Amino acid sequence: RDSAVLQVAAALPRGARVTVNGVALTARTLSLPPGEYLLALVAPGYAPVSERLRLEPGATIAWSPALVPLRVADSRATPARSRAVRPERADARGAASRHEQARAAVARESTAAPDTPATSEAAPATCAAAARAERWSAALDVCTREARSGTAASAYTLGTMYEHGLGVPRDPAQAVAWYRRAADGGSADAALRLGAMYESGAGVAKDVGEAVAWYRKGALLGDREAQWKVATAYDRGTGAPRNLGEALSWYRKSAEQGNPRAQNYLGWMYGTGHGVSRDDRQAVAWFRRAAEQGDAQAEYNLGYMYDTGRGVPRDETQAIAWYRKAAARGYGEAVEQLRQRGITP
Repeated sequence: RDSAVLQVAAALPRGARVTVNGVALTARTLSLPPGEYLLALVAPGYAPVSERLRLEPGATIAWSPALVPLRVADSRATPARSRAVRPERADARGAASRHEQARAAVARESTAAPDTPATSEAAPATCAAAARAERWSAALDVCTREARSGTAASAYTLGTMYEHGLGVPRDPAQAVAWYRRAADGGSADAALRLGAMYESGAGVAKDVGEAVAWYRKGALLGDREAQWKVATAYDRGTGAPRNLGEALSWYRKSAEQGNPRAQNYLGWMYGTGHGVSRDDRQAVAWFRRAAEQGDAQAEYNLGYMYDTGRGVPRDETQAIAWYRKAAARGYGEAVEQLRQRGITP
């Protein structure tokens, strides 16, 4: 799946904010997977601008929003349309836990959707409001309507409802269909769920290569868990050709977004020279970032580095402190290190 390139071509006024599917754009040029995207611009003194664009594989789109000063814009008018030009191409848990994860994911997606406060007397006016209130019967109607009109977040909510049986009979095949629609509309969460369903064969024929393709789409959209999945695919050669350079790159992207698993694994790569020149100081730095988030394996690894004096001066007090933290989370090797010293975990 070739990525496409989106460029904001116009000079923007001070304070302008551009979003892609509700996510703030931090660079003027962005590489995205093919699909449909909603671009919006808000700038002080100008009417809001929005446009829905479809990015084709390998294409470069230069988006030039047409800014209309508010002094000549009718405040009751719909948002101004913009002008786009196309230059030459240059792990498993119980049902209760799954439902909690589903609700959290729906809440995350629904924050990007416009909302109208709901009252106890009236049905929620939007999919986002219905999902947050867990009024699944109402959600089915309003989310279906919004999803069919092109709202990716609503399609994702429907996918979650069908995957987990929230207000509807559990139907993995229906979940896949709605997740696909949401992912094609730019939902990173939906791309991640599609990858997981292809990986496990839930609602579709199991296909590890297709799973990695969807993980990659989510990764390109910035989802740190999808980035982790792509990294492990390249690392192990499952669903993608083994490529440790690509693996390192995706682990780093995920780690820099705060994924403690990726941070700990990067530490292991630097500590062992796996796919990169061995660098104990880098290993310690990444172990520390993960350990400070409470990752038990990283706490043990950081303790080990202090214990052996690798990348840091040897310090048994620090080693024991980190072993204690890991042991308190049930990490067996840390418990054993403490017992060898006569310390009760």
